[in-house]
Amino acid sequence: MPVASHNGSADVIALANLISSTAQEIVTEYSKAGHDIPSLDSTDSGPFDAPEKVSGALSKAIRTIEAACAQLSFTVASPGHVMTN
Repeated sequence: MPVASHNGSADVIALANLISSTAQEIVTEYSKAGHDIPSLDSTDSGPFDAPEKVSGALSKAIRTIEAACAQLSFTVASPGHVMTN
């Protein structure tokens, strides 16, 4: 049975595009709620800190970003680096 060939470069670009488009979805969800995304150094509570305030669309987008970022990291890093970090 032939093994499908994969193009690592295409995978990296596809993951980066997925992250970018999903980040825009997250910005849209915050905008719908009348908020900006809190900055990394913010200590203020955000509009979606309570789980019951997170919409299904926002929850899905967050999971997509988390998974795509992890996959992108694992794709570009050496196996040894992935295992030790």
